[in-house]
Amino acid sequence: MKKYISLLILLYPFLVYAQGIRNSGAIIKVTSNAYVYISNGNYLNETSGSNHGTIDNDGTISLTGNWTNNTTAAANKVFSNLNSTGTVSLIGSSTPQVIGGTNPTNFENLTINKTLASNIVQLNNTETNGYTTVGNGTAGVLTLTRGVLSLNSKSLIINNTSSAALTYTANSYIVSETYDGGSGIGSATPQNPCNSKIQWNIGSSTGNYIFPFATASGTSVRFLYNNVGGAGVGAGNITVSTYHTNNANYPYPTDGTNPVLHMAGYYIADNSTNALDRFHILNVSGYTTKPTATITFYYDQTNDLNGITEANLQAQRWVRVDATHGYWSNLPVGTVSTANNYITGITTDNSTSCNIWVGSNNATPLPIELIGFNGKCTGNENMLYWSTASESNNDFFTVEKSTDMKNWTNVTTLKGAGNSNTILNYTAYDYSPSFLIADYYRLKQTDFDGKYTYSDVISVKCDDISNDFSVINIFQQGNNLIVNSNDPDGQPYNVDLFDITGRKVISTKYTPTNIGYNQLKLDISNLTIGCYMVVLHNHSNSFSQKVIISNY
Repeated sequence: MKKYISLLILLYPFLVYAQGIRNSGAIIKVTSNAYVYISNGNYLNETSGSNHGTIDNDGTISLTGNWTNNTTAAANKVFSNLNSTGTVSLIGSSTPQVIGGTNPTNFENLTINKTLASNIVQLNNTETNGYTTVGNGTAGVLTLTRGVLSLNSKSLIINNTSSAALTYTANSYIVSETYDGGSGIGSATPQNPCNSKIQWNIGSSTGNYIFPFATASGTSVRFLYNNVGGAGVGAGNITVSTYHTNNANYPYPTDGTNPVLHMAGYYIADNSTNALDRFHILNVSGYTTKPTATITFYYDQTNDLNGITEANLQAQRWVRVDATHGYWSNLPVGTVSTANNYITGITTDNSTSCNIWVGSNNATPLPIELIGFNGKCTGNENMLYWSTASESNNDFFTVEKSTDMKNWTNVTTLKGAGNSNTILNYTAYDYSPSFLIADYYRLKQTDFDGKYTYSDVISVKCDDISNDFSVINIFQQGNNLIVNSNDPDGQPYNVDLFDITGRKVISTKYTPTNIGYNQLKLDISNLTIGCYMVVLHNHSNSFSQKVIISNY
């Protein structure tokens, strides 16, 4: 039979063992206004047979030692009546004072009120069933009065949707950093999973949600999420973490699916010297419509600034393209407060769940990324093609050619986009390839100020001059482009149409319906009058031809 202990007034420790209170499967009732004080000892919650230690708390439990929940039931999180009137207060001078166990605890109200501001309360739970939580969804508060709450590579969940569910004073803060004082890893990988994080289940509520992060030495690196202008739809949450890096920004962060891959572009030297030595990571998930929010993040002027002129600071966000490509948003945003060491007025991007931010030097922002530079023989010419994930201050591209890797000549020049945050595709042609020997190509990118950089060198070889596709003719018929072909093998192929600047304007995959003669119609009603290049290709064959599109 379970034991029920009702506490109406201040009581001395009960169920006493050498280190404090050990609740072996009992139900403890702490009534309203009752106060339980565990001096120089711990609270240990565990299972006895089929009974699991439980507390129905409407009063206050204060302790100077560790809080441990070792019950074996996954659903048991110590407190049975989550009416948010009960409080656990971690006090005293012991450091670190640990919240842990093999099963998580769901506190109604949790207060950190240590003897000194430097005393530490540390999360050290080992459970696989959940995370330490505070609040029950409508009430319950995490109060930081005095002392440090160290997340210690663990997660804390706040269930109360109100922006007032976490309060703090100047004498208390939260340490999120996985690598306090800088990274001990001398390479970009493995990526830091940023497990030291706070998840706030804000749902459809609005407010200025403050995450009072600080460095291990107490310097504020707070993060503010302000969605006053637009609540989310759905039972969603925001998750935030931050950590200091070394001067190369190592290791790069990841949320599991969105890793930072570089601090530069494909062919631009590493630019980490122009980025703060700190990442801020924001995940917004669980919504059918995400909140509309702006964010503010603080930095440690002494350890994060990395020699950057502080007045030049703005924020850039990592944009994932795919598993192996991504780029930093090429237009820095936000306004820096040099007096208070924060960047504010940053608009979140709701197109992705993960926003990874870094402060950067707006005089030399993290640059564009080139997604590959490739080439192939398409019959009587070599086709060179590349894509950019983003562009900043990009005037033009020059394709250069060599047969000996020493002497280079210009093949063609294509105008760049200037500034862009979308993927752009480019194509150029060398109509005088060196048949039977390799041609070498490199891409030169030139900024508006005349600065330029080169890509890696690629090689393309045409073995013969035959056109492998048996194309009968290509001509315009009204608002369609007609491609008549003889396809003896019936294999599918790609059909691409490029404009005079080399941009791909139509791309489709065509599977012949007959062995032999076939006709493909391309809708060109959205194209302007001018010269275009039609390219047909698959894994083994290729064909290209210029066409003129005129009035329909």
